[in-house]
Amino acid sequence: MKSRASGGALGAALLAGFLALQSCTDEVPTSTDPALIPVEVETFEVLLPFGDFADGFRIDGGYGTPSSLSTNRIILSEDETFEVRPVLRYPSGPAVVQVFPPGETQTVPDSNYVTTGGRVTITFDTASHRLEGLPPYEIEAASVLEGWHTITASWTHAVDSIGGVVPWSEPGGGAVRHLETFLFDPSDSTSVTFELDSLTASEWIVTENLARGLRLRMTEPGKAIRISSTSVEYDLVSEVDPDTALTFSGSPVTSASTMLLSRPADGGEGRMLVGGAPSHRSTFRFQLPDSVDAPSALCPGDGPCRVEVTAERVLFAGVNFTTMPTSPAALVPRDSLILDMRPVLAPDRLPRSPLGTPVLPEGRIVGGEQFDEDGEAIIEIPATRLVRDLVRHARQGGDDDPPPSTVSLISAAEPSGIGVATFRGPGTQGAPFLRIIMTTSDGVTLP
Repeated sequence: MKSRASGGALGAALLAGFLALQSCTDEVPTSTDPALIPVEVETFEVLLPFGDFADGFRIDGGYGTPSSLSTNRIILSEDETFEVRPVLRYPSGPAVVQVFPPGETQTVPDSNYVTTGGRVTITFDTASHRLEGLPPYEIEAASVLEGWHTITASWTHAVDSIGGVVPWSEPGGGAVRHLETFLFDPSDSTSVTFELDSLTASEWIVTENLARGLRLRMTEPGKAIRISSTSVEYDLVSEVDPDTALTFSGSPVTSASTMLLSRPADGGEGRMLVGGAPSHRSTFRFQLPDSVDAPSALCPGDGPCRVEVTAERVLFAGVNFTTMPTSPAALVPRDSLILDMRPVLAPDRLPRSPLGTPVLPEGRIVGGEQFDEDGEAIIEIPATRLVRDLVRHARQGGDDDPPPSTVSLISAAEPSGIGVATFRGPGTQGAPFLRIIMTTSDGVTLP
């Protein structure tokens, strides 16, 4: 545990901010007017290592699925040990089409139309920070031949639900039929269109066909790209009038999609994981000390002393997390993410415990680059109100229900993307620590 002392004007400034911002307890207390309160008040900062303020660390996963994300990515890592393959299901065709019989002026329904082909259009996100590797990008398109469940499909399983578990015949999407291998160069266009043969189009247009779907795969290592949107058109010929050719555009552009990830982010000892798809949560329990070491400058005599931790003495508290490179690198978040720290309401029901309201209502926005190879940073989540409540209940007790002492560090949206935030875990250099700004006073009042 480390502590630093400050007094006089600085102590007054900190306390003035505390008193002026009672409604903003998770802001660092500051003030430019030391005359607001008595200047003899002393403040000091305490840095508690993880083992001195928390225990019960655990990582849980499986929250949400890639199928709930609005965009899909195609990835093949440089060493080919990590891959992401989107699987897209397009809308089926209409039950009937309206056509004019030869020589007639009134349309009639035609449910026996023939599907002769079609085409798929894929639009890519060409923003430079979302492209990895040098263009062009060679992508293989194939038709899925095995039934799959959009919500539970994964790299190893086509279906993984309460109703049944069905593995793919081959990991990564099972048996497929090759449709097209195309090159995409963002300097030439933002989209690619390729034709569907009559067999594939006639399979995809049938509502009952649970195998219908398009699987995309990057063929060259070290490349990644994001899909902005995609759509399908079916070419139809009427049975009522074979000379009538129709085009049916699916709406919405896709009826379902997911991404198959070849493996999750590296976790294990020494790492905290947050986010991803499915999303991870890192959970621990506050075990706050009764007292802390005070700087010798604030102690009577020459020796060290300890100051009792009370709710009134805690001016600010924040949990600090040190980022580290996410592995594999392809799972480094490509966009900012919002971190939430939320109370666990029923720790005995983990990993499915309900969560309380966020400790920091607006969350903490963190840039994805801070989880890259050279992006180490310390992220602080203010938790003043929570720490005060825990300390107050520990001292006063009573019959009231204790405030939740277990919290989970999560992504505000689960999932918000396939990117994973990785932090240094307990027992490592850079493990989480609690920063507390305290006063030696039992509380002051404005003059």
